Amino acid sequence: LPFEISDEYGDGMCCNYGNGSYEVWINNMSKGSGGAFGSSATVDLCDGMPTPAPVAPVTPAPTLPPTLPPTMAPTPLPTPAPVTPTILAPTLSDPCVNVQVSIVTDDYPDETEWSITDKEGTVIVSGDGYTTRNIEHIKDECVPTGRIYTFTVLDAYGDGICCDYGEGSYKLSLGETAFIQGGVFGYSIQHKFAIADDETVLVDHDTCTGEAFSGAT
Repeated sequence: LPFEISDEYGDGMCCNYGNGSYEVWINNMSKGSGGAFGSSATVDLCDGMPTPAPVAPVTPAPTLPPTLPPTMAPTPLPTPAPVTPTILAPTLSDPCVNVQVSIVTDDYPDETEWSITDKEGTVIVSGDGYTTRNIEHIKDECVPTGRIYTFTVLDAYGDGICCDYGEGSYKLSLGETAFIQGGVFGYSIQHKFAIADDETVLVDHDTCTGEAFSGAT
């Protein structure tokens, strides 16, 4: 295996442009030196190199297999006691009757919205977001009997839904009988009513006494 040294310019390391030199040592023995050469010089490194003594391979100690702990028998889980299902009593709901809400929009339908709320203010049914002018919109809702409700109609512009800008109107009916209707108001109008049964409605009252509409089918 030779040692090779080269000079890119081709004038060696000595002595035209400096006094460069090299020397190669192996095991405290100089194998060659110099500095004056052309493009390259080589030194034979194999001459007189000692032969290394053979190294005996290391025999690894035998590996013993790991000792596994004894396997414990599984402990049976206790059997849970049977659970008796709870039978809930049936919930009885109040009877309800179908109330029909009719809204005829005016020339500005998006200004109109309405709602029916109970005495606690919970909304039972409502409507808004109308986009078609001068068209009747109908919604049916099954309303529980024996409670007081408030029907509210709102107009965002404050001119109601009749009659400056269209012939809008609102109407609540029980069967074929209309028990609340109108259209002329400002920003809002409210009507209170209670449905006694599927044939009788009390209108505009707070204590279940007031004008009664009956004869609905």
